[in-house]
Amino acid sequence: MDIVSLKTRHWVVIGLLTGAICGGVRLSSRSDWMASPVRTIGQEEFERGLLHATPSGQRTLDRIVVHPQESSGVQWVTALYTQTIKIHSVAHDPASPLVAAEMTSAVKFRASEPYVPLEPVKGYSKPSGVLAYLKIASERPNAAGLGFQYAWYELPANEMLLWVCGCTALIGGLWPVMLGLLVGAGFGPKEQPPLLDLSKFRSGPKYDAKKANAAAVAECEMLLALIDANERKLAAGQENLDAEPAPVATAKKTVAGIRQLHAATVEPGAAPLTQEEKDFAGEFYPTETHVPHEKR
Repeated sequence: MDIVSLKTRHWVVIGLLTGAICGGVRLSSRSDWMASPVRTIGQEEFERGLLHATPSGQRTLDRIVVHPQESSGVQWVTALYTQTIKIHSVAHDPASPLVAAEMTSAVKFRASEPYVPLEPVKGYSKPSGVLAYLKIASERPNAAGLGFQYAWYELPANEMLLWVCGCTALIGGLWPVMLGLLVGAGFGPKEQPPLLDLSKFRSGPKYDAKKANAAAVAECEMLLALIDANERKLAAGQENLDAEPAPVATAKKTVAGIRQLHAATVEPGAAPLTQEEKDFAGEFYPTETHVPHEKR
């Protein structure tokens, strides 16, 4: 079996298994935000960054992502932190004048559950999670343009489901179509003709059990009738059974016509001829030497 002979259902099963394996590996190797090299900001800097913006209008905290709560009760928040700094107008020239510039870097914030803000916020009287605090903070007048999202795809069940569905759609749906196009374009192996063309064969008559049983009964009755007829013939010709069969009599006549062999003394025949003695000479290839011999 080659790769071209696999059906769509086979690719779907392969996609499911691949998604399950990739999802399990991804969950087991999930990064720890505590050990991440990203800079950690404090609660005061976090809350101030939600309400402030740079002189160019860029919000101090942007692209805020709230990650699922960990088993320890800690919920991490990641964002892009933009701040205004002073740098020299000419790089590597300390004598050049300082100018204002904006620098953006990735940061993280460790939020405890329940989240208690440093300053009271209207509408957030009962402390809950940091996600609820961000919803209320985004409604304040000086927080226009504040956006955030919850990383629901990082939940273990959701992440596994995404991996399985994604690999199944890619391997079980898209790949068979692309493989068919490649084979149709001549990039795959040529299709071999079938060893047996089933279209040349037709199904036989339908098996009828009643007709088969009737034929078997008829054959049995015919066999019984034949046995009865033979028994009647044997009973009628019982007197001829004692007579000697013709083949046996013919065999006896044939045996009687064979001549009987009798034992007798065999006379000796003529004496065998004596072989003439010969002489041979030679070391490697003996040859006959024609030397006359005296008669004995």
